[in-house]
Amino acid sequence: MLLITRRSSTFEFPVSINVIRVDDDYPKAQLTSAFAAHDAVILSLNTAAEKHHNAMVDASIAAGVHRLIPSVFGGRHTPAAQAIFPVARAKAQLLSYVASRAAQLAPASPWSYTALCTGPFHELSLRAGFYDISPQTKRATLWDDGTTPFSVSTYAAISQAVLAILRAPDEARNQIVYVSSFVTSQAKLLSIYKDVCGAEGWNVEYKSCEEGIASAKEDYAMARDRMSGMRALGRLALLSSITKGGGADFDAEGLSCNARLGVEGEDVKVVTRAVLQSYNV
Repeated sequence: MLLITRRSSTFEFPVSINVIRVDDDYPKAQLTSAFAAHDAVILSLNTAAEKHHNAMVDASIAAGVHRLIPSVFGGRHTPAAQAIFPVARAKAQLLSYVASRAAQLAPASPWSYTALCTGPFHELSLRAGFYDISPQTKRATLWDDGTTPFSVSTYAAISQAVLAILRAPDEARNQIVYVSSFVTSQAKLLSIYKDVCGAEGWNVEYKSCEEGIASAKEDYAMARDRMSGMRALGRLALLSSITKGGGADFDAEGLSCNARLGVEGEDVKVVTRAVLQSYNV
């Protein structure tokens, strides 16, 4: 395995990982050289680096890579989600470019892609408060009635899916695949928070998704620092999943590829309790 990062990064990776550093503008020649002789490339980019995503796609083709997993992890990119959540709109554009390159190359080229749709990252959402439930203050905002189901993945499930894609590349050639650890809702999650943190003293508000979307969009537009912007984006991510047309329950939508890829479901209570306890809440 080879990890590629920008030259200015100060992050210290474990010594067991082979790391190549490229210039911060990710020149195609350097990327192509780094990707050469590798069967697969997995792109995992933050928002700031996504402007280089298409160049990385092109470099993977030039390097003779066989399978690309683009950086479009997360929720669905439905029109409803794109209208609410800027990240969904950006991911849809990235995926459109990837699909267009596959259409141009197939069937002569060995290059192909698999896009992985996972729903929210559960551990991150718990730690960052993206479910609008705060164990520290015992405050929660439930959108509409809080019972709208949505699919969620843990890091373990995402890793299983990536490995399955790489081990059986023909199974998901030039496709979007949908995986999750479980389907949950804000109300179900709140009940688990209460089990872990105590059921007394909670202040629970019920608001409409429509109100939340308008407020979060304004907060994002007015954000003066990174954390404020991230909080607003986290709320928009949740609302884009649970609002009408979000289609975030992969099972109900007939989209789940868990069985096909061998991704095992998990118990939302067990996983959530363990994560909350590890955060000392």
